[in-house]
Amino acid sequence: MLFKNKQCEHCKNNYDIALESCPFCGQKDRKYGELGLSKEILMTSIPTQVILFSIGFLSLMLLQLVFGIIFSEMYLHDDDPALLMLANGIPYAIVSVALIACLFSIKKPLISRLKRWKNYLWGIAFGAVLIGFSYLYSFLIGLGNFGDNNNQNAAETMIFAFPVLSMIVMGILAPVCEELTYRLGLFSFAKRINKYLAYVIVIIVFGLIHFDFLAEDIVNELVSLPQYMIAGLLFCLAYEYKGLPCCVVAHMLNNIFSIAFILIQGKPNA
Repeated sequence: MLFKNKQCEHCKNNYDIALESCPFCGQKDRKYGELGLSKEILMTSIPTQVILFSIGFLSLMLLQLVFGIIFSEMYLHDDDPALLMLANGIPYAIVSVALIACLFSIKKPLISRLKRWKNYLWGIAFGAVLIGFSYLYSFLIGLGNFGDNNNQNAAETMIFAFPVLSMIVMGILAPVCEELTYRLGLFSFAKRINKYLAYVIVIIVFGLIHFDFLAEDIVNELVSLPQYMIAGLLFCLAYEYKGLPCCVVAHMLNNIFSIAFILIQGKPNA
């Protein structure tokens, strides 16, 4: 378990054992590799991990609720595309800025990972695998005469009404928010306890944030759940072995491709 401090050999200050460099003098820990952490994974301090998860999970849900109520009072119906876009787009924009601001304290190791251009190519590869799996799974669901879950239906409503904004919100902002929240925040924190526990927790949580517990047709929600959980698994693997740029690119590619496919396919009964 990685919940203790170590002493810097250079400046003698105590700091988080999970950090690869001393935050006081910048000296790298020569024994860091002995912790068994992937060289690509970006570990931050415990407070930063907790803050990232809290902002991306709790704050996002709260903002979506608040803006949903605000715009509902403006006589927009629950299924109105404008209401859905405003109640999701504004919170994602706010949370994205807040999450990125949290990265200032780790800018040096973050920049070093952003420079590893091969990991962007790995992100494209992971994204392609996920896209292939997603459409195979969707095909199988269609054979069973199951419909889309509420998350997918809401997304399609926004995409047809606001295609450009949907690309920005769902194709860029949402992946950035979710990767910083569930990989850099939750996965890294849980990994302090146990590697396998980290996978289990994040896969379950990532699946459930796309699950509508109040849906009238709960069967469609349950049938769609494994698809999101597999996506959570692939993003965790991408993050651990190829770094943050890889999982962000994979997530963006998957979402952008899905949006483009929906637009090309056209509205049902159109």
